[in-house]
Amino acid sequence: MGVPACGVCPQSPRTWPNTRDPERKLRIGYVSQGFDSRVLGHFVRGFLRHHDSAKVEIHGYSATRHPDEMTKEIREAFEY
Repeated sequence: MGVPACGVCPQSPRTWPNTRDPERKLRIGYVSQGFDSRVLGHFVRGFLRHHDSAKVEIHGYSATRHPDEMTKEIREAFEY
């Protein structure tokens, strides 16, 4: 029924060079082909407005093939 998890996972937990300060900004990246006026664009536009920019830094990575007015609006909501 598949490979046991212990066979594919590293034996020790990974460590990252970033600071472990719980007060630092959280960085979130959104990747999508749907940053346009299709259903996903309307959904994303709604929740992007509610990020607290003092606590969260949001990045957008778009593969949208047909940018439209919704794409422009969503792009403006991303900080990066």
